[in-house]
Amino acid sequence: MAVKQKADSYIIQGKAYWTKLKARDEYSDKYQLDVGNLSQQSKKTLLDLGVRLKDKQDDRGEFVTPRSKFEVTAMDADKTPIDVQTTLIGNGSDVRVRVVPNVDHPMVDQYGTSLYLNKVQVLSLVEYFGGDDDFDEEF
Repeated sequence: MAVKQKADSYIIQGKAYWTKLKARDEYSDKYQLDVGNLSQQSKKTLLDLGVRLKDKQDDRGEFVTPRSKFEVTAMDADKTPIDVQTTLIGNGSDVRVRVVPNVDHPMVDQYGTSLYLNKVQVLSLVEYFGGDDDFDEEF
């Protein structure tokens, strides 16, 4: 499902991968997530906007990576806010994502339309529990 919401705002639906909403991504220096396993309507809308879908031949299938230099609001299926500092959105979570296409960036002819990330709604959470202490136990 991809629905036009406001003048240049769209909602796309798929699964979240590599979500960086707690802190900025170390490479792009932006908040971001990959939205993969896109619905057919989302794919059609994105292609119509000139977005080039990525495909790394992995679990994500065709995907996009919307980004924001500002903190991003997240909510659950009932539109209750999610604290992204304490609830980490894991790979495979079903999401709806509000995006705004950036058709005016200087590299649009070479790389296609990029997407600004505005808001994330988590329909089905796969919580991420990873940590740095996985190898602290003695054998």
